[in-house]
Amino acid sequence: MDSLAKRFREVLALGYNQFKSRNNGMSVNENATPSAGSLSWWSILDTLLKKQKLVD
Repeated sequence: MDSLAKRFREVLALGYNQFKSRNNGMSVNENATPSAGSLSWWSILDTLLKKQKLVD
């Protein structure tokens, strides 16, 4: 279980870095309305989890 938690934190870190790079390093504002071309936290997380084969 510890390894799964560690992997999940790694995936979240990847998602955070991807989010920052797509938003030109702007700080994360979870309440912000997504602009055209930006991805929501959930779609980034979903994509990363699928790439890591943690979800279908």
